[in-house]
Amino acid sequence: MSRPKLLYLSECTPDPNGTGWEQRAFSFLKAYSKRLDVELWFQPSAPEPGLSRLNRIEEYFQEAFACYPGMLNSRNSLAQRLERSLDEASCVHVFKHSELLDSIDHPHIYWDLDELPWFARNPDRNSHQGITGRTVSIEEKQRFKRCLAKAEKVFVSSEVENEGDIPQLTVTPNVVQMPTRPATAETLPAKPPQLLFVGSMNHEPNLDGLLFFTRQVLPLINSACPELRLTVVGRSPIYDRARSVVAELEQTESVDLYLDEPSLGRHYQQSFASIAPIRFGGGTRIKIIESLAYGCPVVSTSTGCEGIPGYHRKELMIADRPEAFARDCIALATDPELREHIAANGHALYQRNHSQQVLERILLAEIQ
Repeated sequence: MSRPKLLYLSECTPDPNGTGWEQRAFSFLKAYSKRLDVELWFQPSAPEPGLSRLNRIEEYFQEAFACYPGMLNSRNSLAQRLERSLDEASCVHVFKHSELLDSIDHPHIYWDLDELPWFARNPDRNSHQGITGRTVSIEEKQRFKRCLAKAEKVFVSSEVENEGDIPQLTVTPNVVQMPTRPATAETLPAKPPQLLFVGSMNHEPNLDGLLFFTRQVLPLINSACPELRLTVVGRSPIYDRARSVVAELEQTESVDLYLDEPSLGRHYQQSFASIAPIRFGGGTRIKIIESLAYGCPVVSTSTGCEGIPGYHRKELMIADRPEAFARDCIALATDPELREHIAANGHALYQRNHSQQVLERILLAEIQ
C-alpha cells in the first residue's frame, strides 16, 4: 500500500551530527519518514557542500536533490522537476527558506521557522538588531507576511517564539538524537580537565558569547583554577568577523580550538561542563540540549537557555554577570556532588522534553 508523499524543502543539509539548524532539519525528516514517503530538496551547507553526508540519512527519504535557490530562477529542467514534485506531493514541508516558499504554491504547506525573525517579535523584548545593528528591508517583511499566509501550519522551537498573531503556530521542540554512549554522572571525570563550548563560528550570537566569556569570565575562573581550560569546537570561519574572533581565540592561552570535528562525543565526555554564554538571538540552543543528552552539566546565560524548562542549580546553572558565570563554573569544577546532581537532572530534562520521541509525538499528531 502506497503512502502519501511529502516534499521536504530545507535551507540546509539535514544532519544528525551537524549544526543546530541541520539537526533540527534532520529530526523533522526522521519523524515524517515514519508515516510519509519523503522527497528531499536541500540547500547544501558547509563544511561538506556535496552529497557525502546523505549517507547518514538515506533511509529517511526516497529521493534527494541538492539545489540552491538561484538554480530555479529560469525555466530549466530542475525547476520543472520541482513543479512536478509539487503536483505529486500530498503536503510540503519548508524549513526556513522563505525565498523559495514565496515562489511556490501548494494547498498544504508546513513552514518550520525554528525561531521568529526579530522584526516579528514583541518590540519590548531585546532584539537581535539591538546588538548587531542589522536592518531589514520592507521586501523581507512583506515576504514574511506572504509566506505566513501560504502556510497551513507554522512550527517554532519553543513557547518563547510563540509571539504575535499566528493562529496556525505549533511549538515543536528542538531535539537531538540520543548519543550512542551518553555520559553519565559516573563517567564524568573526578578532576575536571576542561570547560566546553560548541557552536558555529559563523553565527554572531556565538561569536559575541565567546568574546564575552574569554574576555570577562575566563580570567576570573583562571585566577581561582589556573589549570582549567576552555575547549571550543565549531565550524571553520567563512566571514571576516568570524576569522577575527577565531584568531583571537587562537592567541588566548587557556583556550583549545577544534574546527570541523567529525564527532563531539569525546569532547563532552572529557568536559566537566559546557557553557552557553549567549546574550541575544532566538530559538532554543541545540548546544544545550546536546550537552544535557550527554549528561554534561551546562552553565548558561538566561538568554542562552530560553525555551528550555530548566531551573538554576537543578537542571542548569544560570548566570548573566561575569562574576556569577565564573562562580558557577568554578562550583561545578570543584564540587563533584553538584556536578552529579546537575548532570542527572539535566539528562532527565532532555528525555522528558527534547528527545526525538517527543518531537514525533507532537509533529505526527499535527499532520493526521
